[in-house]
Amino acid sequence: MKTQTVFKLSSAGAVLFMLYGNPALATEESGVYCPSGYSVERSAGNTNLKCSKTYVRASVCPPTSYPFHTQMIDAPGKDRCKNPLLPFPIVPSVMVPPPPSYPPVSAFTRDINGGSGYRDRFVAKVYVFPNGKAYPSNHDPKKGVSCPVNNHGDSVSDGIRCFDTTRIGSASCPSGFKLDINGDSSNKDVCKNGNITRPTIPDGMTQSQFDADKARDDVSWELIVNPSRDSWKRKLYKYPESSL
Repeated sequence: MKTQTVFKLSSAGAVLFMLYGNPALATEESGVYCPSGYSVERSAGNTNLKCSKTYVRASVCPPTSYPFHTQMIDAPGKDRCKNPLLPFPIVPSVMVPPPPSYPPVSAFTRDINGGSGYRDRFVAKVYVFPNGKAYPSNHDPKKGVSCPVNNHGDSVSDGIRCFDTTRIGSASCPSGFKLDINGDSSNKDVCKNGNITRPTIPDGMTQSQFDADKARDDVSWELIVNPSRDSWKRKLYKYPESSL
């Protein structure tokens, strides 16, 4: 069952109520999300998502090629090392080797004076595609994933989802029922037949059509409560797309 959102429209403003919901997993409505341990980078409007992780290694004097150059020169600019007993040669620092779980040495770049004080550091920023959908291996995760053209974006936990509003219809009733404007205690329209009261459905649909559409993984319906007459809004969700 889908999440249904109700908007109460009044001069005081709009109040949002959650009627019922199901935390769908790996569906268009639930969207995509960054893996645990990765930073979430959303664009304005939540239409683009990038998942990144930054690895940092320290700058040290070269222990192998110049084992006696143990003194780091504390000054602005690139880290350099010298032998404390000799003025020359002065050699650049090196990176502490990364462990096997880190990116390769070639992925790191020197961040001059990026560490504590004047110390350099070596940084590698790695991008991956979000969870929730399989993306082609030849596409570029650095570009992230984006909502299709003419779709809007929502922020979800550690990610985004994409949707388009495809239909807005007036609240109506199934055959045999009469619409009662503001007929329940929360001023929502309801359908009545004698002592039987039931919720409205969108105009132009039968109850079975409405139920079947709500059951889809890529669709949700929102009821907009209005003093004159309620209406229903349909959202069609799509997965964000990747690119080369």
